[in-house]
Amino acid sequence: MIAKILLSIGVLLASTFLTLVIVQVRNDQGVSRIWQALSTSPDSKNHFTKEMIAELPAPVQRYFLHSIALGTPLASGVNLKMSGNFRLSQDKPWLPMVGEEIILDKKGFVWKAAIGSPLSQMRGSDYYINGLGRMRFSLWGLVPFVNVQNPVNKCPNIEKLLKAGANFNLFVFSASLW
Repeated sequence: MIAKILLSIGVLLASTFLTLVIVQVRNDQGVSRIWQALSTSPDSKNHFTKEMIAELPAPVQRYFLHSIALGTPLASGVNLKMSGNFRLSQDKPWLPMVGEEIILDKKGFVWKAAIGSPLSQMRGSDYYINGLGRMRFSLWGLVPFVNVQNPVNKCPNIEKLLKAGANFNLFVFSASLW
C-alpha cells in the first residue's frame, strides 16, 4: 500500500516536472523568436539633425551637437550585454545578475536575465513588441513566479517611447556608448 502511494507521488512529481520543462521550453522559444525578429530588422536610414534635439533643454542640445556631427548615421538598435547586481526591493539584498538586451527603434525590446546565485536563481525575460508587453520569470528556470502580460493600452509610456522616433535614435546611440 505504501509502495503504491509513493509510486503515485513519484509519478505526480515527474509529471509536474515534465510539464514545467515543456512550458519553459515553449516560453524560451517564444522569446527567441522575438529576439530573432528584432535582430534581423533592417537598419534605420536616420541621420542626426538639429530638428531631432530642438525640443530638448539647451545644455542637452549643446552636448549632442558637440558629441555627434550633423549628418551622422544613427543606429536604429542596440544589443547590450550586462552584468552587475539587482535588487528586488529596497529592503532586499543585492543579487548578482547577468543579462542581455536588444532594443530596436519603433519596434520593441527584449531583456533576458539570470538573477541570483545558482541555488536560488531566477531566470526570465521582459519584452515589448507589436503592442504586447510581457514579463516572465521563474525560479531555476522552471517554477514560474512572475507572468504578467499587458496590451498597449495599458503600457502608454512604452508606446510613446517607441513612437518617439528620432529622440529614440539618440537614446539608442547614447546607450551604445555606456
